[in-house]
Amino acid sequence: MVFDVASFFFGVGEVKTLIKTGKITSSTAQALARIPKNVMGLINRIPGKIKLIKNNILAYAVSINTYIEIARIGGDDLVVLPGKWISAPTLVLDDFGELSLKATADAPRTTAHIGVVKKGEEIGLGLVDELAKEVVKSAADYKIFWNTLSDVPKTSPKQYTLWRRVDIDWDPAVTHPMQANNTVNRYSKGREAVYFGKSKEVSNAEWLSYNPVTGLRGDNGSKLYKFTVNESDLLNLTDPNVLSKLDLSEDLLTKINDKAIPQALGDWAFDNGYKGVIFPSARMNNEANVVIFKYFQGNTPPSISTTQLIETIN
Repeated sequence: MVFDVASFFFGVGEVKTLIKTGKITSSTAQALARIPKNVMGLINRIPGKIKLIKNNILAYAVSINTYIEIARIGGDDLVVLPGKWISAPTLVLDDFGELSLKATADAPRTTAHIGVVKKGEEIGLGLVDELAKEVVKSAADYKIFWNTLSDVPKTSPKQYTLWRRVDIDWDPAVTHPMQANNTVNRYSKGREAVYFGKSKEVSNAEWLSYNPVTGLRGDNGSKLYKFTVNESDLLNLTDPNVLSKLDLSEDLLTKINDKAIPQALGDWAFDNGYKGVIFPSARMNNEANVVIFKYFQGNTPPSISTTQLIETIN
């Protein structure tokens, strides 16, 4: 396979040779050692994700502290490390874009997508065009991808009107230590948090999903509260631009009996400094909920400025 380092062209005329040997050669690449700025141009193409580390190793950043070594710069060659050329990948972690290529030196140029790809547990370089487009990514695959992102916005400070129906004996908006062992909550598996609805209707719908027989009363009676909440730094999953950056669709987040991806996303959001998540309701179309993680001392989010009891059902 021909790799024109100076102009970042990737030829595919010798794919079989590359797969067997892991070696990319080019007449242009002979000048590689003498033109390090071109190498840095390649590295800087994906800021913060492709790194040149010790021993002239080209590595891909899976997370802040974890790198996957994928190639080595040596002499006049760029050599893909053994096992790091991935055929028929199932996941693209970073798409380098359409690069110019030609099957032979005399063939006309065409284009193909080259990127950092994943297949099974293996990460390396490969042809994006070989991706199995309909492969369903696992929650683990998504977390690897999300860990490469640095531009997913947090919400600006904003005032929200939120709703919550709770057991008659519960305080209006407290976290509960029992949640530390909870495996049910959609975005806070094993983590204390407070869930709200963005409307009275969706709050009631969420309550009824857990109390299908006893209804709005529940086992012991219930209370409906309305809150004014001033919060910032939320992950807004009702924003199409945010979903696009995360490579998600609403249907992946609203499956009633499959919470693996939302729970992984909640972990990622908490670990990356988001105070909570605005997310589409799995119970009502065109409705949304809000979860606020316990980033604060005590049991009640300090962002709640007013609390109003709306309804009591004994």
